[in-house]
Amino acid sequence: MKKSTKRFVVLLLIVVLAMLHFACQSGPNRGTAEDMTINIRVNQVGYRPHMPKEAFVITNQNLRRSRFQVLRQEGENWVLAGEFRVGRDRGSWGGNIPGNARYRRPDAQPFRHVWPLDFSSITEPGIYKLRIGPENPALSFETDPANWPEGTEIMAPRRANESYPFPINDNVYDDLLRLSLEFFKFQRCGDTNPRGRGPCHLRDGLIINGPFAGRVIDAVGGWHDAADYINFTVTTSYSTYVMLASYFYFPEQFADPQVDVLEEARIGLDLLERLWLSETDAAGNLIQMLHVQVADNREHARWHTWPEDDVVYYSETARPRMPWDLTIPHHSMGSPPGRPWETSNVGRHPTSAWSLNLWVNGPNGEVPWTWEMDGRRPIQASQPGMGANIAGKTSASFALASHFFPERAERYRELAKEIFYWGLTVPGVAYDGSLGYVETHWYDDMAVAAANLYRITGDRRYLEMAKEFAAMIGIDGMYGPQYSITWSRQFHWVNFEIAMLDPSFKETAAARLRNHFVSVTEVAEYSPWFIASTQWGSTTALTNLVVEAAMYTYLTGNRDLMPMAQRIANFILGNNPWDISFLNSAGTNWFRNPRHRIDRLNKAGTSGLGVNLSALYGGRNNNPVDPGFNLEGAWTGGVVSWAVWVGHQSNRMDPSQPDRFARFQDIRGFYLDNYMDFVSNEVALASNAGGVAFSVFFNALTAP
Repeated sequence: MKKSTKRFVVLLLIVVLAMLHFACQSGPNRGTAEDMTINIRVNQVGYRPHMPKEAFVITNQNLRRSRFQVLRQEGENWVLAGEFRVGRDRGSWGGNIPGNARYRRPDAQPFRHVWPLDFSSITEPGIYKLRIGPENPALSFETDPANWPEGTEIMAPRRANESYPFPINDNVYDDLLRLSLEFFKFQRCGDTNPRGRGPCHLRDGLIINGPFAGRVIDAVGGWHDAADYINFTVTTSYSTYVMLASYFYFPEQFADPQVDVLEEARIGLDLLERLWLSETDAAGNLIQMLHVQVADNREHARWHTWPEDDVVYYSETARPRMPWDLTIPHHSMGSPPGRPWETSNVGRHPTSAWSLNLWVNGPNGEVPWTWEMDGRRPIQASQPGMGANIAGKTSASFALASHFFPERAERYRELAKEIFYWGLTVPGVAYDGSLGYVETHWYDDMAVAAANLYRITGDRRYLEMAKEFAAMIGIDGMYGPQYSITWSRQFHWVNFEIAMLDPSFKETAAARLRNHFVSVTEVAEYSPWFIASTQWGSTTALTNLVVEAAMYTYLTGNRDLMPMAQRIANFILGNNPWDISFLNSAGTNWFRNPRHRIDRLNKAGTSGLGVNLSALYGGRNNNPVDPGFNLEGAWTGGVVSWAVWVGHQSNRMDPSQPDRFARFQDIRGFYLDNYMDFVSNEVALASNAGGVAFSVFFNALTAP
């Protein structure tokens, strides 16, 4: 054999060996069985027959040119309904979390492939599941109890190479609205028949600053904002507006409006009315104020206090507070025994419902109030010269409410106008004392208020003001791709509302809605999962993107944005790396450990050790501990980038709730189901308000 031929044979052998090595690395024999798992993700709530249907599989297996099966349930059996080719590989995922003191780096390798599975041609109603490969009796790794510490709550089991079962029919999204509204019952404050515990905060409140400082007013009611018990005007007004606007445009989506939405909206309206004061003083000067919140930052430090027992507050008499005023009933401060991770960036957690935090000054260091049992929670005024943002949301809420509450219609119209004109005199953003909700704009809020005032008065001056405010937002400026649409930015509502009132504005509104949606979702093309937002509170941003696409479709009849809207809906309802629905009780598997005090107290008790110490120490709550308690209908905060999580997370995670998603965490998308995580896992009013609008608009605009 010639030397040149020998060299050719050697080179050929090297190439063949290299190809075999690569095939072993990417094919079905690489690594351990765990490395080669098939992890199929679907929209667990389901798909409508005529809409696109997409799922994903995350794996190390090379599925190029492979096929997957769609199985339909018939009685106790599963029969083949179709077989389709796996889509084009969208890249790797996971294995790149560096970890830090708050989160231990998972011992996980990256999955090299995320493959899309399209089965849009399946349209017959029924219950389905997806499978890749032959039937496998083994459980999937992440749902096999053998892989988790004893006592850990395991997600619903499924087979190793199959998806969760899911429905295909025209009614799959019908229950989302009921669920989204249900969460507000857990948040109710005052004697409003709250769910999960009893009446609370019945002596609110004492105004501590602003023109009415020192006055006691009736500010009982409303909703607690999130895991804490603070009542914020900004999220109360936003939630009330979104509820009523969704009902105004699509009343047929509400099975029993009086119970579903109007009863709930009235709770928000009542508090907003109580927080608005308008009086003429002795000199004839008009004094007005829309107060920004009830309670203060100490709420964040009372993690083990039931709302009924959250009573140690201000006395109605102001005087300098002496050291002997700071008594601590029953036992000392500190974290619960054996649970050192339960600390706070605000203060130390009381160990019983009657312990008192050591705060030397008032909520902002300016008012030395005395304390008393069954005291009054503080009410804070808007900052001087600011308030147009909350004025706009509140005015719009009252204007809409005048359509639905005949006995209060005249009063609500009066409030809508009063508060709107006050907003014109304070053209700035009022923010809460906790700095939890600092908005960037107020034009959008005043625009929706002006639009709704035009609707109830017929005065075109309001319509022109609405258009002027909308123009201030612009198309490529504040309504550009760098801004999401959330509780703070109602840009989509602005343009939709004006277009529904003035047909000549439809073309402008449609262009703005479309341009924003397309520019924001373009980034999703670079994500294996088409993730359109990884900011703090991404669930709200994602649901509002779907609403924006639905608004565009409603105005134009053009449905070309709806496939991406469907992808976003799929993602938040289960078609994501973590295999969960971000809406509690929707689908098969959802988050179990939300950052929420009522959920935690019902599951673990006041002590955090499975005992409710409230009654033992004289408290009012006698609820038995219920490990199976479920925060039905809550929308969680949602996926964030690792940079966002690290940049904001100050809590240590609870080690008794291990990260069952560790294998699927990525710096591009991180979600942690741990009750100490307030960045990705806290539930709040704003998330559920976005969920209400999503449920209404998406269901209405994807209907056949």
